[in-house]
Amino acid sequence: MSTYQSSNQGAVVSIFLRGGMDGMHAAIPAADPQYLGLRPNLGQAAQAATDLDGFFRLHAALEPVHDIYHAGHLAMVHAVGAPDSTHSHFDAQDYLDHGTPGDKSTSDGWLARAIASTQPVSPLAGVAMGNKVVESMRHASQSIISVSTLENVGLVHPLAGMDLWIDAMAAGDDLLGPITDATFAAVETLQALPDPGNTNLYPNSPFGQQMSDVARMLKADIGIQAVALDIGGWDSHADEETMLTTRFDDLARGLRVFFEDMGGLMQSTTVLVMSEFGRRAYENASGGTDHGTAGCMMVMGDGIKGGQVFTQWPGLSSNQLNHHGDLMPTTDYREVVSELLDARHYYPDLGTVFPGFSSTGYLGLV
Repeated sequence: MSTYQSSNQGAVVSIFLRGGMDGMHAAIPAADPQYLGLRPNLGQAAQAATDLDGFFRLHAALEPVHDIYHAGHLAMVHAVGAPDSTHSHFDAQDYLDHGTPGDKSTSDGWLARAIASTQPVSPLAGVAMGNKVVESMRHASQSIISVSTLENVGLVHPLAGMDLWIDAMAAGDDLLGPITDATFAAVETLQALPDPGNTNLYPNSPFGQQMSDVARMLKADIGIQAVALDIGGWDSHADEETMLTTRFDDLARGLRVFFEDMGGLMQSTTVLVMSEFGRRAYENASGGTDHGTAGCMMVMGDGIKGGQVFTQWPGLSSNQLNHHGDLMPTTDYREVVSELLDARHYYPDLGTVFPGFSSTGYLGLV
């Protein structure tokens, strides 16, 4: 088995909720005097929600992470967003993935740039869970491997012996040779990982399977610095309570089992949950919410100053809303990520990760 030594930076697990997760339904601003007027039906979820800090309440379906929050290992960041206020899924995801809001010319992803800035020695430094490399992990020179499931990892091709043919073709080629060697070594390493023996504890869902695989890889100490996961289906235009209850439950149970499964490794592992934007402050006639601006992020790990909702809450009065209907973003998402990369994972060049961005002061997450 090929083994790569991990760096002292630990691992970042980035979970992207694609579709625009309604942060005001996850961490409910129940004490805001305007809240129930804007959400007379969706707002009823606050009654079953659990208290976070006297102002915000955690949706009942997210209950599995409530103990982690109150133990100080999970924090919420609310009214967070990007300077660009687009309501387009495609543009907002593009800006968030590439780390350059308002600039569509960027081709590399922010997470891949972070990895590349450390000159990693392991071909497994960056792993994208799924059938393709997600945009946040794309890079012109940094090798990123995509993994659908560890049970099926390998080179997929209908012709027997294709791996030998590729190896022979690349032999002696200054460009293909190192890439091929690194790819084969990475596949061999992943195929040789020990059986975790506890996969049944995770939710029986694609997300649960992915989180089980991520824990298995990180516990093997094979040089992974960052993992990216994408979860679709968060565009809650109609029947939001039913829709998000199912998704919140899957997300929270997966996060809880992962936290327990990782044990002491959570001291050097950070789980970051984000979405491209939040939803409008008021509910629509279909029992849902339409595309908005600010939302909330979740940060989990030992060493995170959890048990808090970090926010400069802008308020929900009509003169406090963005675009006359959106929660106003008061924290740039890059501020959150920069603090984690700098103060917790010691990445040296944040100017490369988020070009053109200057921090105005960390929140105190670490």
